[in-house]
Amino acid sequence: MTSKEATWIIDTGASNHMTGNLRSLHEIKTVQGCPVGLPNEQQTMATNEGTIILEGGLKLENVLYVPKLNCSLIFVSQLIDATNCIVQFTNSQQKDGNSIKWMYTILFSIEIYRKKFS
Repeated sequence: MTSKEATWIIDTGASNHMTGNLRSLHEIKTVQGCPVGLPNEQQTMATNEGTIILEGGLKLENVLYVPKLNCSLIFVSQLIDATNCIVQFTNSQQKDGNSIKWMYTILFSIEIYRKKFS
């Protein structure tokens, strides 16, 4: 299953990838005692963790399921560490054959490049 129905927010300050949509998770595991701060400054708990495959084939692992969260967050640092990629924020409309690109009309575009080492 690919997570096409969810809107994902790129978050440079989150502690983990998170979603409020349990149906989009694969390989679901229960997590114990994982507190999460919500944008309204309330605390809640993540109850599960799993994997999500986004449109374009990008696989996010260790995504926390937070029942009270009404959006989904991609934590930039976790993305870079897990995928060995470069994240570039831009308002450019150009498309490069080596990139995966999502266009968010309200927010911005994001390009994710796989690092190539010689």
